[in-house]
Amino acid sequence: AKYLRLADAAVNLRQHSIKFHTSFAQALAKAVEATIERLGELAAKGEKITSVRELMQLWFRTADSSLLLTFNSKEFIDMQNDFTRAGLGFRIRQREVLEDVLRSLDLPTRTELDDAYKVIHELKKEVRTLRKHAGSVLEDVAPKHTGAKGSAKARAKAS
Repeated sequence: AKYLRLADAAVNLRQHSIKFHTSFAQALAKAVEATIERLGELAAKGEKITSVRELMQLWFRTADSSLLLTFNSKEFIDMQNDFTRAGLGFRIRQREVLEDVLRSLDLPTRTELDDAYKVIHELKKEVRTLRKHAGSVLEDVAPKHTGAKGSAKARAKAS
């Protein structure tokens, strides 16, 4: 059943990918058309593009406005969200299958590693807290005055 869900998720991802990339390609095609039109307008006025830099600036100005219209449309945003959801769904299904495969090979799964790292992180925090607490307890227990000669720190300060 997990393999079938993975296959379904892969098909779903592919369908949404095609829709998204087709829309993206159409937006780029419109941007190219707008740039070519602008180049035609400049040529009609007798103006010339004399460097790659000027051409790139023209492309950015023209394409930016064209692409923003597409990228900010509700349809494109919904399509992008669907594509993202399909990708995440595929990753979840893929992980489920991979965890079964890893278990069958007697290898640690991502879930087991995540759990182990969480425990290690919590233990590190606990050790830091205990060290901090132990340090303050030792300072309270240590004698304030070490006798006639004093401590090495006190002698160093005095000199």
